[in-house]
Amino acid sequence: MIERVNGVLLDADDARYLLGALDALLAERTASPRLNALVARLRRIAEKLAPTQEDTPLDVRKVDGQGDSGHIAPYDLVDTREAAAILGCTSANVRDLARRGKLPRHRAGRGWVYPAASVVALAEKRAAKRG
Repeated sequence: MIERVNGVLLDADDARYLLGALDALLAERTASPRLNALVARLRRIAEKLAPTQEDTPLDVRKVDGQGDSGHIAPYDLVDTREAAAILGCTSANVRDLARRGKLPRHRAGRGWVYPAASVVALAEKRAAKRG
């Protein structure tokens, strides 16, 4: 028998981050009663898991202490066009790098996606070779 489970697992930090994002999103909007109930439930659960530190408020616009989107998480993916922009080459060149095994890729529908960390690492390696 296959058991179907619906839901998302969050640790205390992720829950607080999500709450901060929802607070920022709803700052100038009116939430539905269902969303208000979800936020209240999430807030209660997050407080039980680990009390928040009042001296260091969580800023949802910063990720890992960085204020820009320059951080790369291991699960971030970019498409061929974005990889080409990062590498400073054409989309055909990115596809060729992947075919030759120089860049890992994954099928996503009809196209391909590349791990952002691998693309950035290859771009830095190529830049270091150029001097």
